[in-house]
Amino acid sequence: MDIPPGYQKWPLFWFQCPSCGHHCYRSIARTNPHALPRSIFRFWCENCGSYSALKGPPWKPGVFAFCAFGLGFLVLVASLQFLPQYVLVVGLFSCSVTLFAWLTLNRLGNTYVREHKDAP
Repeated sequence: MDIPPGYQKWPLFWFQCPSCGHHCYRSIARTNPHALPRSIFRFWCENCGSYSALKGPPWKPGVFAFCAFGLGFLVLVASLQFLPQYVLVVGLFSCSVTLFAWLTLNRLGNTYVREHKDAP
C-alpha cells in the first residue's frame, strides 16, 4: 500500500493498530494542530489501511517528551558531577538514557482508538 497524501513516517514513535494488532516503532501519521480537542496525530496502519488516533488527552506525547528529556538532563548533570573528565562518555550515556526513556514511555503509554471514518 502507498502512504496516503499528507502522511509521513515518524521514527521512534510506537504504534499499535487497534484494528489488526500490527505494531512497530515507525508510525505513519499526519499532524493537524487545528483538531485540538482531540489528538493532533492521526495514524494510518500500513498493514490493514485503517485510521486511528491516540487515546487520551492530546498533550500526552508532549509530556512523554518532556519527561524523557528531563530524565536525560538529570542523568547528564549527575554524571558530570561524578565524572567531569569524561564529558564525551557522559554525553553519550545521557543521550542513550533519553532515547531509552522516550521509547519506554511511548511503548507503555500510547494506546490507540480506531476512527470510524476511513477517509484521509
